[in-house]
Amino acid sequence: MKTIVALEKVQRLNTGDFMGIPENNLNAFVHGRREERISAQMQLSELQGEVQVRMRELLVNAINQRYRPEPFIDSREKGDISSIRPWLWNALARISDDEPEIIALLKSYLVDPKVSPEEDYWSRYWLLEGLLLAKSKRLCELG
Repeated sequence: MKTIVALEKVQRLNTGDFMGIPENNLNAFVHGRREERISAQMQLSELQGEVQVRMRELLVNAINQRYRPEPFIDSREKGDISSIRPWLWNALARISDDEPEIIALLKSYLVDPKVSPEEDYWSRYWLLEGLLLAKSKRLCELG
């Protein structure tokens, strides 16, 4: 039932009724329980137009600012951030739409050791999974 309600919200959103879906999805990825994160993930494929662009902006900002790999303040925050980052990368990859600037960001994370610490392998894994699910035509360019 929750999935049907969530999809109805997304359909209204895509017709111009924003209802804060991008912000709610980001909040679910960052603060939600697993079920809430999965629900937000399922909504991503329904996002279109300005709503999808807004979701990408929120994800890029979160990845580049609050949830970047370094520096960590303490080990507890490191654990929190490292458990959130895979959800953010996966979501961004799923809605990348093969946009050149998004693909460049994804590629830098996959191949540049200055951007992606070695121990952040789960983020790389889920990033690639997101691109596979999105059927990205630019997947071969990333490695």
